[in-house]
Amino acid sequence: TLLASSAASDVYKRQINDNITNKDLTPRYIADRLAISPRSLYRKMEEIGEDSPTDLIKECRLHIAKDLLLTTKKTIDEIVFDSGFSNKVTFFKVFREKYECTPKEFRMKHLEEVQQ
Repeated sequence: TLLASSAASDVYKRQINDNITNKDLTPRYIADRLAISPRSLYRKMEEIGEDSPTDLIKECRLHIAKDLLLTTKKTIDEIVFDSGFSNKVTFFKVFREKYECTPKEFRMKHLEEVQQ
């Protein structure tokens, strides 16, 4: 049912949000907390129309990074780790894929827009 799928989605998202800065946050980590297998987690999320757990984690981390870039003076290195990414290479790769620029370029572009 729609209500059951919504409740399940909320449980999965809460697990991600509560642990987003944990470098060990993976689909297996979430599945372990919910006492199900990673395969079951993927299947259940697909059944309710959610992105994969991996994509959801990545999107949440990118959202945090974007907010930190625009609202703090933290260095890119600090933001990488504060948003839960385990290394800079992965962070730069997924950031560029989503925003089509580097984090520094993103920050400069958006801060210029705010100041105009």
